Amino acid sequence: MPRFQPGISGNARGRPRSPRSLALAIRLQIEPFVEQLVDDTLARALSGDSTAAASLLDLYGAVLAQTALRPTTED
Repeated sequence: MPRFQPGISGNARGRPRSPRSLALAIRLQIEPFVEQLVDDTLARALSGDSTAAASLLDLYGAVLAQTALRPTTED
C-alpha cells in the first residue's frame, strides 16, 4: 500500500487557524483604558511635563489626519 493514499487528507482537522494579529491583541487589551490614559497624560502635560505634551500633540495630529481622510457626508 502506498504511503499517501489519493483523496485522504493527512490532517483531518485541516490547517490550524492563525492566531490574532499582534495589533488586534494589543488594541483589545488597551481599548478599555484609552480614555483614562488620555486624561492622565493631559493632566501631566498641563502640569508641565513636556514629554506628555508632545505625546498628546502627536496623538492629536494623528486623529486630525485620520478624520481628514474620512469622506464627509453632505446633508
